[in-house]
Amino acid sequence: MFTSTRSIASRQLPPILAVNASIYNNETLGLWREMRGPHFMAPKFSLRGQVDGMDDPEEVFYQVRVCYKFMPCLHL
Repeated sequence: MFTSTRSIASRQLPPILAVNASIYNNETLGLWREMRGPHFMAPKFSLRGQVDGMDDPEEVFYQVRVCYKFMPCLHL
């Protein structure tokens, strides 16, 4: 685990946010479920950037889609 911090305004956040959870079998899925309950990520969420070290009042909204190597992307 590591932490990285960078200030960026909300309007500069990318329109698509890719998250690789490295879930490739039931064992790794179980690790996520132990940490987060039945859903390891909400189907929709928002992020706020920062401007001059202060939280930006503007939000960027994302809808989660699950992509699996051998299947098309699915909306949650």
